[in-house]
Amino acid sequence: MGPLSYPKQKKDLELKQTLKVYMDNQCDITKTADKIFIHRNTVKYRINKCSNMIGTNIEDPVHSLNIRIALYVSEMIRFD
Repeated sequence: MGPLSYPKQKKDLELKQTLKVYMDNQCDITKTADKIFIHRNTVKYRINKCSNMIGTNIEDPVHSLNIRIALYVSEMIRFD
């Protein structure tokens, strides 16, 4: 997950949180936007940015599973 694994900047933390909520809502942009109280176009922008940072297609089932696992692991192992 590259720089999103353990974000140090606020913008990267927002991207990671958006990605997590997006994955938790089965990649539904509208549900994600509703959950985190942002416009759906902002969700699209952030997910596209995450995809570019990670260097993979987030919607691909195999990559999606890997991302979900990485998000879970990064939450379990926090380095503060």
